[in-house]
Amino acid sequence: MRDVVILVQARLGSTRFPGKILAPFLGMPMLAYQIRQLRKSRYRVRVGVPAGDLSADHFYMERLLLNHQVPCIGSLVRPEDVLGRFARYAEEYLNPGTVIVRACGDCPLLCPFLLYDIVRYWHQESPRKAYLGMGQGWPDGLADYDLFTREALLQIDAEATVPSDREHVIPCAWRHPERFPQAVYPAPHWVRDRQWPKLSVDTPEDLAYVEQVAQHVIRVYGPTYTWSDVLMALRDSPALQRSPEPMNAAYVAQVAQEQGRTGLTWEGMRYHGI
Repeated sequence: MRDVVILVQARLGSTRFPGKILAPFLGMPMLAYQIRQLRKSRYRVRVGVPAGDLSADHFYMERLLLNHQVPCIGSLVRPEDVLGRFARYAEEYLNPGTVIVRACGDCPLLCPFLLYDIVRYWHQESPRKAYLGMGQGWPDGLADYDLFTREALLQIDAEATVPSDREHVIPCAWRHPERFPQAVYPAPHWVRDRQWPKLSVDTPEDLAYVEQVAQHVIRVYGPTYTWSDVLMALRDSPALQRSPEPMNAAYVAQVAQEQGRTGLTWEGMRYHGI
């Protein structure tokens, strides 16, 4: 079985919620909570941040990662060039054949046990694929994983040029399945058949809501909860109801601006090539 490394995409410069990854969540910085959760998968965790930032928040994040014994992936590439940061680290420190997991640092409810199942699915069903993404229907923020080989990451880095591809790492592979053989990890029917509220954090209001969800789930199911426990809580608790939102709205707006187009949706771009 090939080595697996989780690369967490984390940055401090969010326009809508600056420093959100360090905002308090269940008594600790949100990034610290996510690291603690992802470690339950037993895979190695690394956090990618832009180097050269002299802000107090940046130094605090570096100390936080040091205290949690998590290596910090930093490079002098532009802050928004997450792809370049990941590629430089993979080229220097990861062996050929390593399976890389990209995780978003603003998704504190990412399920480590789901990731274990996804990696097993990769090894059993997609051993010759370059990329494995999540199938349509998974809630935003609960299962935001992308798996790809080291070789695929380096090739994507060599080919991707537009800013949205550099910042979001994977879209170049979506558009070229002929060069990046790929598969998806399907959502169960009962998950696909329902619209779920957004569980990623883009605003202070999102953070307050996701923390409320986490508190309820821990109270009902205990601290070792799973992704299905979260969805059961959302389904059964009136206090947790929240209207669904478009998936990855900021990314969609960025691509629309780059291409001068309107009417784009994340699902259309991701699954239908629109």
